[in-house]
Amino acid sequence: MNEKDRPTAMRTARNDYTAQKSPNHHDSTTGIPKPPSFNGSQLLEAQGMPRTATEPVTAVMMGLSISYLRFLRINGIGPASAMDRTGAVIYRRNDVLTYMHAHTRKGTL
Repeated sequence: MNEKDRPTAMRTARNDYTAQKSPNHHDSTTGIPKPPSFNGSQLLEAQGMPRTATEPVTAVMMGLSISYLRFLRINGIGPASAMDRTGAVIYRRNDVLTYMHAHTRKGTL
């Protein structure tokens, strides 16, 4: 099945996924990793996040890919995180909301 034969919703979802999967992670002039910017609806959706959540759940709630959330954490520019006793990365809802609020585009609240 080629791209034209797919239902519009499938093409849109695939394009949205592709756009999320390969964001521009670096400032083109300095090469420094840059954090994402969020809008008001993403911030509102993240408020439904559990009190603590694993990396995959947090990525979905923030509207990011897991690899991009991991990229932010590794480069020290993501929300505060911790490891539980099994070694899984976890995020607290308050830390995620604080981070998202600090990186929300003005005029989108």
